[in-house]
Amino acid sequence: EFARAPGTSDYAHNTFVDFGGVTAKNVRLTANSNWGGMFNQYGLSEVRFFSIPVFAREPSPDSGTTDVDVDVTLSFRAGREAAKHDVYLSTDEQAVIDGTADVTTVTEASHGPLPLDLGTTYYWKINEVNEVETTTTWQGDIWNFTTHEYFVVDDFEDYNDYPPDEIWSTWIDGYGILTNGATVGYPAPDWNQDEHYVETAIVHGGEQAMPFFYDNTGSAAYSEGERTFAVPQDWTKHGIKALTLYFHGDPNNAAEQMYVKLNGSKVTYDGDAANLTQTAWQPWNIDLVGFTGVNLSNVTELSIGLERIGAAGGKGVVYFDDIRLYPLFSAVVGTFSIHPWTGDGDSGISSSKTYTHTGKFTGEGTDGEPFFAGNGVYFERDTNRSGTSWTLTGAANVFGTTNPVTVADDSAALARSFFYGDEDNNHPVLTLMGLLPNTEYVTTFYTVGFGGAGLRFVDITPGDNLGYPTRVDQNGVGSGSGQLIKHTYTATSTEMSFMFDALKTGDSWHHYAFSNEAVSPNLGSN
Repeated sequence: EFARAPGTSDYAHNTFVDFGGVTAKNVRLTANSNWGGMFNQYGLSEVRFFSIPVFAREPSPDSGTTDVDVDVTLSFRAGREAAKHDVYLSTDEQAVIDGTADVTTVTEASHGPLPLDLGTTYYWKINEVNEVETTTTWQGDIWNFTTHEYFVVDDFEDYNDYPPDEIWSTWIDGYGILTNGATVGYPAPDWNQDEHYVETAIVHGGEQAMPFFYDNTGSAAYSEGERTFAVPQDWTKHGIKALTLYFHGDPNNAAEQMYVKLNGSKVTYDGDAANLTQTAWQPWNIDLVGFTGVNLSNVTELSIGLERIGAAGGKGVVYFDDIRLYPLFSAVVGTFSIHPWTGDGDSGISSSKTYTHTGKFTGEGTDGEPFFAGNGVYFERDTNRSGTSWTLTGAANVFGTTNPVTVADDSAALARSFFYGDEDNNHPVLTLMGLLPNTEYVTTFYTVGFGGAGLRFVDITPGDNLGYPTRVDQNGVGSGSGQLIKHTYTATSTEMSFMFDALKTGDSWHHYAFSNEAVSPNLGSN
């Protein structure tokens, strides 16, 4: 029998029901009579259920956490009645749900440290067990976490201008060696002008990069910098498969053969040597299997170098940053290149080319109508972010710029108005459809600086190299000046995508115009 409520605003609870420790998921209340006896009416002001917390809870890391250490120790708050804890852990969520995943029984409310793989999502649950209780096992919830994507070998952030932390004290160059033409770091920085041994303006990640000067024109046939690890590195653990580094060229560089060595075993750059002239951060992904004869569980030396192509040799400067270890090897299928765009003469637009896709982004005019791009070529005008065989998502805004531009002639019309996205985690994606597999194409993005150089870096990730973006400064040639960003690739399917990820919060890639041309002839156009 429930006590009668007094009906006042300040009355305290006055009825307790002892369930006697019964195990229950549902409770049903049936009213047989009431206190008034006149009307068939009943009311409850508030009902509270108090229970013993028998399930595991409060997981660490929290469910859904990313960038978790690969040697993490899992922990949780144990259920009150548990004598031991069955830990189910797997990359297969269904196996954890079904209880068929590998299980480890522990007596403490933790499990680890664990030998996990990089870039992997794991699912886990805790079943609380006590054989002497009426209910021997309490099934836990399914939790998940994802380990971090890579290990950092060197991000060049720890170097400074004081002994022994100068960059050239770790990366030994060709100083005093006539046959080695390398100079690591700026040899004579002006500290009064905020210069340093490291590069602080042209960086891929963080605030510092390594300037690497090479000169193979004299007695040196190669230029090489070598780092010796104080503690030998084991690159066989946690699913490591690839070494990745990012490099940034200079237009005045001589094209030389870039290479990397591990313990003296060399792998040469498999891209175009002319990429050393490109002013973009380009990834080089190296399958560790390629380092012949190296014991990857005992890596002691890492070298980066450039050697002569031809008898004369050349010189220049390359910037290196973010040397990392990844769990997957992804060969770069396509390559980016950056070119000045000042008018019709260097726009690359030609009536002799076979264009499969074109688009001029604008908020004016009739969608789909021809838009004159110069040199006798018309692009497809776009106002709704989709064309005959392509789509653009994540760029919901339009800006009709009147800023002065240096692009001249008819192609200057492409430099007026653009689409953009302004959400912090909004990554616009351009998708091309109707491609012919095994056909070579060149996609060109026509763009104009909108602010000073170094202020609008964007990672462009093509669909043929997911996870390894190329970093481009959209303002690289200055505000109002034009650039052509080209990606040359061989289609592996009928579609190709490009994702644009601005580094600075609030920024976005400015989508002015694009084209996609088939290098192979007689393919027709879409």
